[in-house]
Amino acid sequence: MPSLIGMGPVYRGALLWSTVGRLKENDCRFPQKRVPFFFAKITTKRRDLPNTLALGDIRDKFGLYSYVAFLFKRENSLSAAMVQPVQARIPDLKDTLFGAFYYGQRRAGDFYDFVATNNGRVLLGLLDVAGPLAENRGIVCAVQNSFRKDGAELFAGNDINESEAMIELCIRLNHSVLEAESGIRACPAFVGCYNENSGILCYANSGHTAGLVRDQNGISELPATGLPLGLFSHAPSDACMVALEPGAVLLLVSRGVVEGKHKSEEFGLGRVKEVFKQTAAENPKELCLTVLNALRQFMNTPPTHDDVTALALVRAPQ
Repeated sequence: MPSLIGMGPVYRGALLWSTVGRLKENDCRFPQKRVPFFFAKITTKRRDLPNTLALGDIRDKFGLYSYVAFLFKRENSLSAAMVQPVQARIPDLKDTLFGAFYYGQRRAGDFYDFVATNNGRVLLGLLDVAGPLAENRGIVCAVQNSFRKDGAELFAGNDINESEAMIELCIRLNHSVLEAESGIRACPAFVGCYNENSGILCYANSGHTAGLVRDQNGISELPATGLPLGLFSHAPSDACMVALEPGAVLLLVSRGVVEGKHKSEEFGLGRVKEVFKQTAAENPKELCLTVLNALRQFMNTPPTHDDVTALALVRAPQ
């Protein structure tokens, strides 16, 4: 009987007993790096792993031809197989509507989220962690946790400098990506703080697709104010402010929308602006669906090349 073996940072347990066997490659995948023990981050077709398992009893379900039993204790894991992002809650404000929509099943790193504070502010974010979801899910969760925790902390006061708070939030989000990845992982992000009392949006665009604002003067772009998150430890994005007049609409789309192709031609931000200009939808979710459906019609096929996501904010007219 082999001696007890520590399971590393993801799971800690004891190797109780085993006999030499083999693994069925089609049923299991093993990460390439940073795994102190090869069972530490096992990924199988089964997603609902309980906290305690006797793999020897259910080896056929997992495709494991080994009589192995482990005693697991789940911890705060960044394993892509074991964590899930928290579903965003759309905030409910008196004079402002929010909406967001993913087209189809997520397969990459897009995610949106909202954080409502108790002082009339709402944080909103649309981020795109590079790589497939099976690989970056843990990083998405780490960034979302930072967005919620640090965002609520930085924007909690009534008398705060929103620009300074936004820059600090981007710094913390950037560090969360670098720490979760233990290296470089590009994460374009559009993060904003909307103040319902003043109608002002303070935002930072870290290498993300430009945001679009529609008002009585037409459509204006909110371009990048810095590099994507997750590339450098000291490269903060600048914060900018834009006033959303009554009736104004903010629209954010992910890279997958503008990069959707028909033959060799991309949908592009220009077509997004054209759809945005022509649609009469006043409900933010309807606006998001209109843009994503326009992409589908352009591609003449469901957009499965990447995550395609849209987020909208509509300020009620006076």
